Amino acid sequence: MKTDWVKILLAFILGGMFGAMFLGILIFSGTTSTFMTDGHCDDIVRNESINSVNYGIEYVISSITKQSIQCQQIPINYSNYSYTLYPLECLQLNEDTQNG
Repeated sequence: MKTDWVKILLAFILGGMFGAMFLGILIFSGTTSTFMTDGHCDDIVRNESINSVNYGIEYVISSITKQSIQCQQIPINYSNYSYTLYPLECLQLNEDTQNG
């Protein structure tokens, strides 16, 4: 009795593919309708928006800190207003070098 390993291997592969597809259909058919109505998508979008805002704030703080350490002027524009920030420590350092 000669066994044809190719046919057995193909049967296992096809059986596994059909089993996975059937399992996927069972999982997604049961959760798709409740996923959209329970507000999960809104929560995901809200959380990503919060993470983006936090990243933006951290970037601005690190940029201002980096420029202030180097005693650089920091221009800031907001609406119709423009400001130039200059680190207080740098002003005091300039006064000390001029007086000393």
